[in-house]
Amino acid sequence: MLPSTPSETAAVVIASRETAHTLLATLDALQRAIQAPTLIDVVVNGNPALASQLLTLLRSRQLLQRSTSSALRLWTLALGDKAHSMNEYLHPKLKAAPHLARPRAGLFRRRLRARAR
Repeated sequence: MLPSTPSETAAVVIASRETAHTLLATLDALQRAIQAPTLIDVVVNGNPALASQLLTLLRSRQLLQRSTSSALRLWTLALGDKAHSMNEYLHPKLKAAPHLARPRAGLFRRRLRARAR
């Protein structure tokens, strides 16, 4: 479930070469830092073994036991490319919220005119 109100937040951790224990420590730190209901997505790209190890660790340790109603999702992508992973993560969200993807062309043009003077 994606955040539905402005007060909800989302975080993404993109990983490929890290160890499962390093990712678990990252998620622990993230959990301690969050102050509001947060959707945490972990995207593992090009390393299905890492995704499997992390899933095993997450199942053995109920990571998100706080009352913040946070959620954790684990995704795996076959292609080992961080830029591709970020695109795969962001583009569906931008399509769902077109106001976030709309360029502010008027502001950009004004800045260009001001520099040209």
